[in-house]
Amino acid sequence: MPSEWLRVGSRSLEDAELHESLQRGWPNEYVTGFEEGAFGYLCLHSDSAFVSIRSDGFGVSATFSARAPPCVICHPAPDGVAALRSGTGLMLGQSKATVASLLHTPLADDSDEIQFAERVVEQTKRILRTEILTLRFANDRLIRFDVMVAREPE
Repeated sequence: MPSEWLRVGSRSLEDAELHESLQRGWPNEYVTGFEEGAFGYLCLHSDSAFVSIRSDGFGVSATFSARAPPCVICHPAPDGVAALRSGTGLMLGQSKATVASLLHTPLADDSDEIQFAERVVEQTKRILRTEILTLRFANDRLIRFDVMVAREPE
């Protein structure tokens, strides 16, 4: 996958400073805790879009959706949603044909997933690093997409 797909706003989704800046920018909305390891989470919404970003011991992810994620409290922040655009070039409401053209791949279903996996060594440990882009369409329009980077020890 192109590395710019892993960007939220002007930062890489994997950049620890992204999560620090989110925590500074939205101190009352950014949730931190410990659940099988430390995690950080932010969910913001405007009138027509939701953006949620999560970091934990298993990886990082960003969700862009026309509907609120289930069981999650999202905070109103139209400027925040605009600032946290995806680097994919994808936007909610795009047609399936437009998305397929941007991704250079045919999309037949209303739910598709693109994965890229590689084995890397981080601090002498072998890690399986997987990038995942999931897409959801309704009535030929993009209603949700998720970008995730997962890390699993081998």
